[in-house]
Amino acid sequence: MATDTVKTAEESIEWENRTTCPDSLLVPIFRHCADCVGVDLAPCESYPDRLRVKVTRGRARSGRISGLAIAWGNHGPFECKVVLPRACGWDVLDLVREFWRVAIHEMAHILDYQKRARGVKVDFNSYSSPYSMRRIRHDDRPQEKRADDTVKRVEAQISAGALPSCKSALVELAIWLESEKLDRPLNRAIVA
Repeated sequence: MATDTVKTAEESIEWENRTTCPDSLLVPIFRHCADCVGVDLAPCESYPDRLRVKVTRGRARSGRISGLAIAWGNHGPFECKVVLPRACGWDVLDLVREFWRVAIHEMAHILDYQKRARGVKVDFNSYSSPYSMRRIRHDDRPQEKRADDTVKRVEAQISAGALPSCKSALVELAIWLESEKLDRPLNRAIVA
């Protein structure tokens, strides 16, 4: 797998692509996600470091997509990692749509980190009470509910026409994933 690091001066994104997918297919999707959520791509006094976006490739053949947003300290740098799935036996358009939803979800976490760096009170709670050591289920944490609500809001605004869609970029990624799936040799022996 090739590693390309692209630093765009106008938006100050540190881009790391650890897949064989070209940057020209992935970068527009992440820019669209950041624009839809409202992530500030330029550094400022509150968070002087760049936003890091890292796309890796999953090893599992299950088509599982995962993401991770990290804040290294209160003022950054902020990092967003998303796993590009392998298209084995899954509908490629569904995989690409889920990849886009995970990217929106992680950008919503980055927006929360940026708000916290600017001094806005954002509720990040992992425990059921301040005195309890019992952790809240992951999906029930306030930051996860906020991110899921952001994904639903963005989808509703795109379907209503209030936000631009990135369908062409998603279809291009789906075509690339499908062509990669067809180029890959089968894992089973062909019996004649």
